[in-house]
Amino acid sequence: MDTYMHLLKNWTTLTSNLNKLREDQVKILLDYELANDPRKTFVERLHSRYTMLRSQRERAELVAGI
Repeated sequence: MDTYMHLLKNWTTLTSNLNKLREDQVKILLDYELANDPRKTFVERLHSRYTMLRSQRERAELVAGI
């Protein structure tokens, strides 16, 4: 978990690295941010990325089941 925490240091670091993370990694960062003095813009961006990744995974699972 500590390996990702440095990404929450500032907005530039977060946005430049967020697209490199897996769904589970983004969820860890989102949960951490929510539990530790959450910043609105960080939470919104993390949630946006998380829901996009989750949606892609769920869609692939649905299609695979057809």
